[in-house]
Formats: sequence, structure tokens, C-alpha cells
Amino acid sequence: MHHDRRSYGSLHWTPFTKLCKICDVSFDFVGKLETFESDVHDLGLFLDGISFDDVLARKNGVRKTTDNLAQKYFSQISKELILQLYRAYEGDFRAGGYPYPDDYLAYGKNA
Repeated sequence: MHHDRRSYGSLHWTPFTKLCKICDVSFDFVGKLETFESDVHDLGLFLDGISFDDVLARKNGVRKTTDNLAQKYFSQISKELILQLYRAYEGDFRAGGYPYPDDYLAYGKNA
């Protein structure tokens, strides 16, 4: 798929689903930050019982910080802009199995 730099300004902001052919890859395992602990455990089982306890120990507290940052930044922009962002990255939301961003919209300012 052709990438138009004018649409996103930088590769850093380009939706992941436009950068790579994620749907063309046959993955053996897919994990997400939101289900990190159970995914790391399952990955260990998948890899013949390897333990990732040290990885899990370092992850403590990360989710709360992420939630606080999301609230801080999304409360500074309008609900309409949040919807525009969602539309731009909707393919990534779907590919990652993420729900509609109701939480982010609740943080946003009314127009």
C-alpha cells in the first residue's frame, strides 16, 4: 500500500497497518500491552515452559502510569479531534483487537 507522507507527516505517525503488511504474515504468537502479563505467561508455555518472571516483575506499575498519561493528554483536546484520530488509526484498532475509544472520548473536551 502506498504511503502518503502528507497525510501523516512522519513515519512515526503513520498507522501501523499502512506501514507493513501485518495481515499477510502468519504469526505464531501475538501479544498486547493490555494483556501483557497473561501474554508473557502464555508465551512461556508456547516456548516449552520458559519463565519470564523477571520481565513481569519489571512491568509492575506501568499500566497505572499509562492510564494517568492518557487522561492528562486526552483531556486537553476535543472529543471531535479524538474521533478524527480514531478514524485515522481505525485499522490499527481493528488489527490489534482494541475497542472503540470510549475511555478516551470521556476524557475529551466538549466543543
